[in-house]
Amino acid sequence: MNRSQLGADAHARFAKKADGVSVVYGRGLVTKSLTAWIGTNNFSRDQSTAIVPISSDRDYLLYTMDLGELGVPQRGDRITETINGVVCVYEATPTADGNPCWVYQGHSQAMTRIYTKRVS
Repeated sequence: MNRSQLGADAHARFAKKADGVSVVYGRGLVTKSLTAWIGTNNFSRDQSTAIVPISSDRDYLLYTMDLGELGVPQRGDRITETINGVVCVYEATPTADGNPCWVYQGHSQAMTRIYTKRVS
């Protein structure tokens, strides 16, 4: 491995820890602890109040290689994240316009974006 590759690997490890959040990715009985980055958040709110979210969507970015033996995401895969002390579970789901629950991010396919809906 050359110096530039070593530097890039070190930077990726640092960025992974510094910018990401810890999540548990699961499919059936198989779970993996991973680092993810939050993509977008879209909240639907109860029309009677302006502050209580009634449902939310969130997309997560993961290193594709971190999914390992799980391969590509599947509808129903779950991502568990603790947000402000609350355990939140998000389920991979196709987008409202009918696209799959995931896409590769970028030309290298090093990152995978997973579209989710909060289920608990």
